[in-house]
Amino acid sequence: MGLDKAFAAKKIGFAASKGKNLSMAREIQTLGKIRHRNLVKLKDFWLRKYYGIILFSYMANGSLDDVLHGKTPPLTLEWNVRNKITVGIAHGLVYLHYDCDPPILHRDIKPSNILLDSDMEPHIVDFGIAKLLDQSSSASDASSIYVPSTIGYIAPCWN
Repeated sequence: MGLDKAFAAKKIGFAASKGKNLSMAREIQTLGKIRHRNLVKLKDFWLRKYYGIILFSYMANGSLDDVLHGKTPPLTLEWNVRNKITVGIAHGLVYLHYDCDPPILHRDIKPSNILLDSDMEPHIVDFGIAKLLDQSSSASDASSIYVPSTIGYIAPCWN
């Protein structure tokens, strides 16, 4: 890693909840296995007793949520840029759902989990509640009954 690069870090504390520890482990496991231009790239990670840190490439334009609803005057998004963002997100999801083995369900797609680089290219982030789908697992498995996600978004069903 050169010193001329900018990075972003995500810190998750473990002390209060074992779930956060599992969430970070799942995110590291998922990000460590996948490579796609529209998914955030894991640069490094550190695990300590009470917290973990994940290092990513810095995204100069922040999140899609910041751009669309930020408190500072938002960027004006021309239709060609909106299309580029939408198509990029779709490409990332198609990769996760159809090109990964096993398929990966993100389960929390929302504007705050889409980061935009300096070229307004979207990068999907936050794989903390992602699910690696084992096609051999039973449909009656208890883990398939409860599907965590953001209210208003339900990940696709896999039959």
